[in-house]
Amino acid sequence: WIEIDHGNGEIATYGHLKYSSITVQEGTKVSKNQAIAQVGSSGWSTGAHLDFRLKVNGKHENPAQYVTAVSNQYFN
Repeated sequence: WIEIDHGNGEIATYGHLKYSSITVQEGTKVSKNQAIAQVGSSGWSTGAHLDFRLKVNGKHENPAQYVTAVSNQYFN
């Protein structure tokens, strides 16, 4: 998994990533739309998927309230 600290108490966690696909290291500054890893499949899953979690001030929040749908241009 990767955790990204967005500031203002917001920390996003991206899990179930493709083995050895992570392109960033601890302390790396990332930009909007920058690829940080590839989606993968782990454990007993039956296909590739992303586990996206968001904490705001240490409390888990519904990420749908903070993100918007993106164009399919990123999923070719």
